[in-house]
Amino acid sequence: MRLRTLLANNTRQLLNEQINTYRDKSHYNKVHSPYLHRSKERSYDFNASDASSNSPLITVVTSQSNIDNYGNVGTIRISTTGNNKIFSKVTKNTLQ
Repeated sequence: MRLRTLLANNTRQLLNEQINTYRDKSHYNKVHSPYLHRSKERSYDFNASDASSNSPLITVVTSQSNIDNYGNVGTIRISTTGNNKIFSKVTKNTLQ
């Protein structure tokens, strides 16, 4: 399932966009729970003169994977792009 959220100013200029993708995790005894699999957020320049050519200032992509049967997230990846630079971070859960 996808959920898209938009934030605009009073002139309908897009300021922020976030797209969340949810997935279903099957646990023991046929129990299911949704979890946020991926989130992509883009922030735009408020002072851009031409909204149609407005490219994102910052894009942040977060993904979660390796969900165990208790709902614990095994791996989180975050990638931040802006000003022609990319920063990445991976966090792994070592709880056993």
